[in-house]
Amino acid sequence: MNYELVYQVVNLLALVAWLYLLLMYRRPETTTVLAGSVVAALCITYVVCLYQNLSPTDMQSFQTLAGLQSLQGSAGAVLTGWIHYLAFDLLAGLWMVGNAQQHAISRWQLSLCLVFTFMLGPVGVLLYFVVRWWRTGHYWSAHTAQ
Repeated sequence: MNYELVYQVVNLLALVAWLYLLLMYRRPETTTVLAGSVVAALCITYVVCLYQNLSPTDMQSFQTLAGLQSLQGSAGAVLTGWIHYLAFDLLAGLWMVGNAQQHAISRWQLSLCLVFTFMLGPVGVLLYFVVRWWRTGHYWSAHTAQ
């Protein structure tokens, strides 16, 4: 497997999906299909990388920080971890777009949260929770806006 090529392709796919989330905010049907398809492609790539780069004995390395650090010496393991980040950050962004539409959160506020999620993952999600709390009075709820 050419790790550099896979790295370039997954980054390009994620970037296209993030740009689509930012620019096509008001088209939930196509946004969900495109970004969801990219998330699915990243997940499939992750499973392939995981299969090729981690053995059952490597799973014990996740029990300690030193063990986890030892796995990061491999380009394949680093790529696998990177794809994990890309997939989950994009999934969080996709959720935020749908949730923001349900709660009438403005495009500029959502865009700020999406940019932070793209660049810093959990910081953007936290920012979205703050914005949602400020706009709706609750930061986490299964209920939609009335």
